[in-house]
Amino acid sequence: MSKSLDRLTLLDTFVRIADAGSISAAARDLGLSQPSASRQLAELESRFKTQLMRRTTHDLSLSAAGAELLADARQLLDQWEAPRLTIYVASLPGRYRPRRLRALLDTLKAEVPLIPGIE
Repeated sequence: MSKSLDRLTLLDTFVRIADAGSISAAARDLGLSQPSASRQLAELESRFKTQLMRRTTHDLSLSAAGAELLADARQLLDQWEAPRLTIYVASLPGRYRPRRLRALLDTLKAEVPLIPGIE
């Protein structure tokens, strides 16, 4: 697994944990074990050298750093998905590219800033 994909995976796990409010629930949604999701969160915290989530036995909440990261992580993951959709639609044979899908793709391109170097 490449480092950039690994980083995106860690960010995705972090966002899913934040959205679910639970490591266990996020792990189920991701098809991971709870310990695996916990390790991914710990790895991300290690890379940033800060705690992103405050954990108690019955509660999980974002730290100040985690709240700051969450918006950036969402934006980065959204930027990653837009070109993937473009590539997927472009790979479909012409007869399978419905006009509505093309219109959706054009709307996404207009609303989501693309990653430099990807058109």
